[in-house]
Amino acid sequence: MMARRARACCLLLGLLALLAGCSSPTFVYNRLDFLLPWYIQSYADLDREQEDYLDELLDPFLRWHRTQELPCYATLVDRAENMLSSDALSAGDIDGLMRAFESAWYRTEAEALERLLALGEKLTDKQIAAFLAELEERHKDLEKEYLPRSDDEFFDDSYDAMVDTAQDFLGRLQPPQRDLLRAGSRELKRADDVWLAERAAFLQRLASLLERKPGWQQGVREIIATRDTAVSAQYTELLNYNVAVLQGLAANVLNIRSQRQDARVRKRLAGYRNDFITLAVQGGSEGGAHCAAAQSLPGPLAQQSTAGEL
Repeated sequence: MMARRARACCLLLGLLALLAGCSSPTFVYNRLDFLLPWYIQSYADLDREQEDYLDELLDPFLRWHRTQELPCYATLVDRAENMLSSDALSAGDIDGLMRAFESAWYRTEAEALERLLALGEKLTDKQIAAFLAELEERHKDLEKEYLPRSDDEFFDDSYDAMVDTAQDFLGRLQPPQRDLLRAGSRELKRADDVWLAERAAFLQRLASLLERKPGWQQGVREIIATRDTAVSAQYTELLNYNVAVLQGLAANVLNIRSQRQDARVRKRLAGYRNDFITLAVQGGSEGGAHCAAAQSLPGPLAQQSTAGEL
C-alpha cells in the first residue's frame, strides 16, 4: 500500500510540476487531447484507424477527469493550504495528504486502465512487441542511470531532488532548511537495485499477459491491482522507511518556513485551485459531492465507489 501511495503522489505531483512549469497551466490541460496520444505513440506507432479509436476512448476519459476529478484536486489544494495554518505540521499530517492523493490516483488509474485495455485489443502482435521492447529499453536506461552510483552520489542526488522540489513551492531555501534536507538525505536507504529488480519482474509478468491469450485483460487488471503486494518484503520495508523519512522532512522544512516562503506557497496553491476550478467549470462540472465522498475513503474503497462509472 505504501508503494502505491508513493507512486500515486509522484505521478500527481509530477502533473503539478508540469503545470507549474508552464505560464498557462490551463493551456497545457486543454491540450491533453493532443499530448496524451503523442505520449502513447512514443511507446507504439498507431495507424490512422487506431489513432481515431484512441481519440474516441480519450474523449469521455478527459471529460470525466475534468468534471469529476479536477474538483477533487481543488479540494486537495484547499486541504494542503489549511494544513499550513497548523502551529506545527507532523509527518502524520503529510501522510494524510498523501493518502488523499493516493485515492485520487486510484480513481484515475481505474478509468485509464480500461481505455488502455480496449486499445490493446486493437494492436497488432508487431505493435505489442514494439511496446514491450520500448519498455525494456527504458528499463535498461534506468539501470544505467541508477545502479552505477556510489552511495555518496545517491545521497547527493537525493538532496538535490529534495531541494528542487522544495524550492518549486517555497522559493530559495534558508540555510537551516538546507541543513535539514542534507542530513535527511543521509538517513535514506538505497533501494534502487531492489526497485529495479521488482520492476523487471513486473515487466516479465506483463509481457506474458500481452501474449493476449483468453482472459488477458483480467490478468492485467489483477497484476496492476496487486503489484504492491506482490513485491518482496525487503522492498516494502525499504520503501516504507524512506517514505516515513521524507514525510518527516517535509513537515520539518515547512515548519520553519519564512513569511515570504509562506506567502509564495500559498500563492502557488491558490493558482492551482483557481486553474482546477476554472477547467472544471468549463467542462460543466458537478463533481463536488463525488469528490468529498471519495476522499473520505481509503484507496481500495474509493476505487470500488467509482467502479460503476467505468
